[in-house]
Amino acid sequence: MKWGVTMIGILLIALSVVFYLKSFSFPPPTGKTLGPSVWPQLMACLLMVLSGLMIFNAWRTREEAVFKGRYYRAALAAVVMGLYIWLSEIIGYIVTTIFFIFIILYLAGERDWRLLIIFPLGFTAFLYLVFYYLIDVPLPAGALTGF
Repeated sequence: MKWGVTMIGILLIALSVVFYLKSFSFPPPTGKTLGPSVWPQLMACLLMVLSGLMIFNAWRTREEAVFKGRYYRAALAAVVMGLYIWLSEIIGYIVTTIFFIFIILYLAGERDWRLLIIFPLGFTAFLYLVFYYLIDVPLPAGALTGF
């Protein structure tokens, strides 16, 4: 199990380096905005750090971790993510992101209705403000909803 986690971690670190380097091909910032390359660079750095921690934790523990989760939840989350990417162009970023976060939280085991409603709304609004106003990156408006 340690070698498997290590290989996945190394693969994710290599992938984060590729994403980080690819982000330099994005258009330069205009005016007072940070530019479209900032978010991918931050996410690539975060992926690199978390992958390194995953490798470190795999070798730090003496016991083999046993996966007690259900594989169908992970498969369903992958399907939901694919639908999210496909539907965001049709329905729009705001609507699809709210439903996506709700469904992923539910699949992760969250059942508190307040969190299932408030977090998707707040996080979607936060991401919209960051992308649209701070780094000046347009998000899919959606042919059906217009927002």
